[in-house]
Amino acid sequence: MTRSPWNLTAYEFVLFPQERIVALKQAMRTSPALKSGLSDQGLTPRQAALIAGFAYLLSPVTTAEFSIMPKLVIPDNIEQTVQNLSAHHGLFVAAIFCYFITFLEDVVIAWALYVFLAPVNRSLSLLTAWFRLVYTTIVLVGWLNLVTVHRLLTTPDYVTLFLARVRYMRRFSFYYGRFATTGQ
Repeated sequence: MTRSPWNLTAYEFVLFPQERIVALKQAMRTSPALKSGLSDQGLTPRQAALIAGFAYLLSPVTTAEFSIMPKLVIPDNIEQTVQNLSAHHGLFVAAIFCYFITFLEDVVIAWALYVFLAPVNRSLSLLTAWFRLVYTTIVLVGWLNLVTVHRLLTTPDYVTLFLARVRYMRRFSFYYGRFATTGQ
């Protein structure tokens, strides 16, 4: 009578490899999970590569960077940018949401690439995953600035004060720039 591989002692597991093989074959015949090809070891490298690839391809950051934000942000014109962000509130929220989804995907990509590269070199794969997570954390701090801008623009008192401050700073920089260039 063969015993289940989970009931073998360490001594039996090491000394009786033939019994272990017979028990594993019997378990594979009776277990529906093992019959369907699933194992308890998690993702295969192929599945991890597919997850990472599709996460990269389906990342909404390209929509935010190349479609939404160029319509809203006018370089070197803060007043027009603030007016655009206030007028197109829904687009700005959509861009913030696209960035947030991208951060979640970055965590999934770091995990999938770790699983994919671990068979080659586990320590280098772990280092790569940590670098990806550090990158995601740094970009998340920048994303919080967008959330802060959204909060400031949706509070009416802040918009009025902000535009007044921008006009003051523009006058100050005009005079400062003139004095700096003429040497007076």
